[in-house]
Amino acid sequence: EICDDGVDQNCDTVDEPCVADWSGVWDTTPVSYSCADIGTGPTVNINFSQLSVVHDSATISFTSVASSQPGTMSGTLTGDSFSASLVVPGSCTEEYTLTGSFTGPDVMTATFSASFVDALGFGLCLDCVGGSWSVDGTLP
Repeated sequence: EICDDGVDQNCDTVDEPCVADWSGVWDTTPVSYSCADIGTGPTVNINFSQLSVVHDSATISFTSVASSQPGTMSGTLTGDSFSASLVVPGSCTEEYTLTGSFTGPDVMTATFSASFVDALGFGLCLDCVGGSWSVDGTLP
C-alpha cells in the first residue's frame, strides 16, 4: 500500500494515511536568555537556533543544539501536537517546556517556556525570572 495517494492498493477499502516522522535537526527562531551571573558568567545560558528532534511513535524529544541548556526536553505527541518538558531540580529548580504542533511535514510552531522556582525561599534563583518565547521551526 502506498499511503495517502488516493488509491486503495490492498483492497481493504482504506487508503492508509502516511505516518509522519519529524526526527531531524530543525532550524528555529533564535531563543536567548541568560541569568544568575555570579561573576564567572551566567549560570543559566540558553542560546539556541536549532533543535534536534527524535520522534518515536507517541513519544518525542527536543534537544537544544550548540547550547547545553536547556538540554533534552521529553514528552508526548498526540496527532500533530506535542508537549515536552525538562525539570532540573536544585535549590533553584529550573523547568523548561516546549508545547506546539507540526503544521506541515517540515514546519512547526511552538512556545518555549522557562521557569525558576526558589525551593528554599532564600533568593537562590538570583535574577532568573523566566519567560516564554515563540519558536517557529523548519526542517531543512
